[in-house]
Amino acid sequence: MPGCARPLALTLLLAAACGSKATGTGTPSDPNPIATATAVGTPIGPAATKTIGVAGGTISSADGDLSIVVPPATVATDTEFFIQPVVNMAPGGLGRVFRLRPEGVTFANPIALTLKAAGQYPSGTGIGNLGISYQDAAGYWHRVAVTRDAGANTISTSATHFSDWGVAWVAGTPVLQGAFTLNQTYDAPFSATGTAALYLQSDTADETVYVLTGNITIPPSLQLGTATCTTSTPTITMPMSIAEVVKSSLKFRWGLNGLWGLACTDNSTGATFSRVIGTAFDTMQINLVTCPGTYVGTQTVGPGELAGSYTSDCGAQGQVTASWDFLTCSPGATCQSSSPCLTATITCPSGPSGAPVCADTGNSPDGAACGASEVCSAGACVACTPGTACTPANPCDAGTLDCSAGPVCNDTTTPLLDGTLCGAGLVCELGTCGACVQGAPCATNPCVSPGTGTLDCSAAVPVCTGPPLADGTTCGNPGQTCTAGICGP
Repeated sequence: MPGCARPLALTLLLAAACGSKATGTGTPSDPNPIATATAVGTPIGPAATKTIGVAGGTISSADGDLSIVVPPATVATDTEFFIQPVVNMAPGGLGRVFRLRPEGVTFANPIALTLKAAGQYPSGTGIGNLGISYQDAAGYWHRVAVTRDAGANTISTSATHFSDWGVAWVAGTPVLQGAFTLNQTYDAPFSATGTAALYLQSDTADETVYVLTGNITIPPSLQLGTATCTTSTPTITMPMSIAEVVKSSLKFRWGLNGLWGLACTDNSTGATFSRVIGTAFDTMQINLVTCPGTYVGTQTVGPGELAGSYTSDCGAQGQVTASWDFLTCSPGATCQSSSPCLTATITCPSGPSGAPVCADTGNSPDGAACGASEVCSAGACVACTPGTACTPANPCDAGTLDCSAGPVCNDTTTPLLDGTLCGAGLVCELGTCGACVQGAPCATNPCVSPGTGTLDCSAAVPVCTGPPLADGTTCGNPGQTCTAGICGP
């Protein structure tokens, strides 16, 4: 775009970005070297639902930013598909995340997902820097392989399961990340907190330039004059912007992008009205051009940490102050262990500026989902399907599997048939496991006349014998019949 000389003009006004779309499709994203667990996003828009059956079909989000193609034979019966836009909590997240249902189902065929990419890109970046991430049941975010269509400005992938999926910045790893606070009395008084990740874009003798992404949160209820105002989306994902370090002056220059719609009620008159508030913070006086601004206190500007505070003072109109602390390594932050059933946190061997290491710290809660029909148990991922038959402590009672706290076989106290094997040379009798008694009554052979079966302990495995039913009598599973007192195909 002619006249776009410096990337910092993008910090708050992304609609005026230098170049709206980039060429090239890029390459599939590599997995996160350190995945991050976050809270799940809150809903921020209308859901779309559609019933799709064996023939397959399509469904799109209400805003058209996500389209889904379900191939034939992906589901065995008519199934309700559901798309709900939610706040993007993914590291490097951009725009909305979409909550996809049904959850906990492994589809027979991969389902095609196509998402719209960013509307504008900072100078020197493009669609090749974006990818798709999904959040698992434990809250961890994972990148997936994608294809990019620069002409359509879309990113596509395939999924065999549903959860929360969305677009994220995936060009390398964040070189700095951390928290910030905002206190603003200009225009509308409110406070906000958030987290940001800075991805290195370029580093020259004069300046270091970053792409910044993150989330920002305001209180759900605000007092504006005599009115009480609420918002349905306190946490929002900020559009990507540019930040930089000016090396000659050791100044960190950046800004915040946040905009919220409020529903307000005047406490005096009862009148209701709508109001929009937005962040006005930046260190370049792009927003508040007539208000003097200054860095407050000691600033930390180095390769391992950017920390400081900045205030714009608009006199009687109010003030805007932000404080931040972005670190190369954030000790204690949650990260993804090599095992889905282990917890882990980041350690910094050389202090805050050291290279982050994801270290296992313990076991995930027993019963946490770790795969299809699998749960965590003592730090390991094991198979577990709730309600299936199992052997409880008393092997002569029926048992059912409970997976809520790891695989546990619950005793139903319903005794098994007398004569049921319960160990080497052992059989059940009246709900108790004991030695096989020659000639004792049994009822486990469906091809013996009812009430006539007796145990034969002469072989290594006890058997229930007696007067046989007529050959051809139906027994056992469908398709099985009796032949000489034995049930079989």
